[in-house]
Amino acid sequence: MKKSSIKKSNLNVINASIYLINNLIKIYFFSNTIKSYKILRSLIFIIIIFYVNTTNNQNNTIKIKIINSGNVGKLLNEKFFPNIMIINNDNQTFNNYIEPSGQNFTLIWNETNETLGNCCEGMFFTNDSNSIIEEIDLSNFNANISTMKNMFLNQTKLKRINISSNNEVNDMYGMFQNCTSLESIDLSSFNFGGKNNMSYMFFNCKNLSSIIPPDSSSKEINVLEMDHMFSFCENLTSIDLSSFIINQNSNFNCMFCNDYSLESVNLPNIKASIFIDMNSMFDSCSNLNNITFNANSKININNADKAFNNCSSLQSLNLSMFSFSCANSSRYMFNNCSSLINLTLNNDSECTNEN
Repeated sequence: MKKSSIKKSNLNVINASIYLINNLIKIYFFSNTIKSYKILRSLIFIIIIFYVNTTNNQNNTIKIKIINSGNVGKLLNEKFFPNIMIINNDNQTFNNYIEPSGQNFTLIWNETNETLGNCCEGMFFTNDSNSIIEEIDLSNFNANISTMKNMFLNQTKLKRINISSNNEVNDMYGMFQNCTSLESIDLSSFNFGGKNNMSYMFFNCKNLSSIIPPDSSSKEINVLEMDHMFSFCENLTSIDLSSFIINQNSNFNCMFCNDYSLESVNLPNIKASIFIDMNSMFDSCSNLNNITFNANSKININNADKAFNNCSSLQSLNLSMFSFSCANSSRYMFNNCSSLINLTLNNDSECTNEN
């Protein structure tokens, strides 16, 4: 286990405390032996060090509430447990395996902010039988990290999460994959990095019904990959992704496939002439009736197989900003679009890429 370093800003507090304690001990214990005095002074010094280090690490804490019944499960991926202290509201410490009781727990890092690095990949990864977390609060977790890849993978009991923090995260691949009980998520305070991978981010979040979009007023949120991002989100009815920016070749493969309840989508802003893969992008979105495309330049499609397959409620579709002249395949693109009566396509026959 790595030791936490003491920040220079706290040294003055420590020295002043030691000076004051020394004088109080001399006055109060003047009749005691020198040996007893030294022992007591050492104990008090240890307490001060512990307090300062604990205070420093309060900026790297995660609050957790577990389910109140079921089998014993684990909070963390085993590789993280040695560097994290798990305590309850009574300041009792626990090992990684906990019996469901509805309790609240706090996870405290035994490392400094500078040494955490890319610590969060797969942090809470588990299998269904070990899933016991119901709520997570990351608002006090401000470590210097850039990836949350697979961070909550297979947390099937997780219902609510607060992910507002100061971390600038670039990699969210599979972050909530198979979180089948997750009901809603607020992305408005999440600090997205410069170039983001969101593939499989909410894959198979079957109960997810509400997503508050991120705030892009202070900076652009550029996205690299979004394939399978919302696949099998069966309860999701609408989503607004217009705050995201796409300015280079991207993958939308199966982005919303099998979202049976999805009715309305506002897609990311595409600000360059790029190539995208939209293979099965809206496959089996049987209730989808409104798609808003946001594009400032021509969009070249390299694969459109089953892009709108089984979109049986879609009545009107304007694809005039798309060029299919570069497409390798577009088989079953509009298969079983039984309600589609208005379709606008681009007649462009030239395959170009301005990037």
